[in-house]
Amino acid sequence: MSPAALVCSPSTLVAPLLHGRRRLARVVGLTRAAVYLLPYGDGASSPYGQGAPLSYGEGAPHSYGKGALFPYGQGPGERLMPYGQGPAERLMPYGQGPGERSTLEQETASSFPYGHNSPFALVSPTGVRVPAAVLLSPAAGEHPFAGIAPGAVARVGDGRVELGPLRLTAGVSWAPPRVQGTPVAGALPALAELTWDRRLPGAVAPLAAQLAEALASRSAAIRDCVLALLGRGPGLTPSGDDYLCGLLLVANTPRLAPSWLAPLTTAVADAAEHTTLISASLLAHAATGHCIPQVTDLLRATAAASEVPHAPLAALLAVGHSSGSDLLHGLCAGARLLSGRPA
Repeated sequence: MSPAALVCSPSTLVAPLLHGRRRLARVVGLTRAAVYLLPYGDGASSPYGQGAPLSYGEGAPHSYGKGALFPYGQGPGERLMPYGQGPAERLMPYGQGPGERSTLEQETASSFPYGHNSPFALVSPTGVRVPAAVLLSPAAGEHPFAGIAPGAVARVGDGRVELGPLRLTAGVSWAPPRVQGTPVAGALPALAELTWDRRLPGAVAPLAAQLAEALASRSAAIRDCVLALLGRGPGLTPSGDDYLCGLLLVANTPRLAPSWLAPLTTAVADAAEHTTLISASLLAHAATGHCIPQVTDLLRATAAASEVPHAPLAALLAVGHSSGSDLLHGLCAGARLLSGRPA
């Protein structure tokens, strides 16, 4: 007997896919709070068998936290494990090392280039709303993705998602937040002066400083600086990418975009060639101002108070293992640029 379908809420960025023709999608990222699916094909046949392996390795040099596989996870400290495996086994998202794609992701991307198909997320009620997310209802239970393996194939379309034991039917859509229209003018001075105890990783910090200097001087080196940051760091959303997302978001807030937004957007347009597809898709969303709710909450609260309130700051810093902090570094660097202060 087939399980009853649960009503889900797709973002307006995902709704056209869910209501379109039936097609296949592959699990390319998995945590207890979210599953990332990469669409491909027309649903008639799959170039991969149901059990085709992903290149998950055991020799990761980084202890991947919950937010490392899912960029907006529920906080640091929890190691990810494939369902059904013991606590001593860690899940390495990419077979060769940080920032590199799995064999499956490479093959799927080569068949359907980024831009035609990009990842979207099934997010549990406790997960964080990335822009391209399908939100599960509380009826999905505490562990809705139990039994779903990396590399599993889903069928998506005609208003439904079928993945392992999950049967979802699309309900009312929701619009992901955008930074455009936020009263950011009052927030910029406070963000420009903000400091906290979590720095960018050592390999990322000097590259971020070089990019900020290039943006401030409108240097021709902007593209090279961006390319140096793309994919820099471990996980599905490396620290360099999160920093770039912050810059893109704050640059989209003024009514008159800064002159450096155009070259920055152009430079990240080819992100899929330099970082993971999931991270590249989040950069594409940031380039259009789409973000997680924690960003707009922080901007609005800071503008209203003329200082950075603790609650929304803590909420953003709690995102992922380091993604929230790395993104905030980008927001603050952008605020300094927009305020005419030293980067």
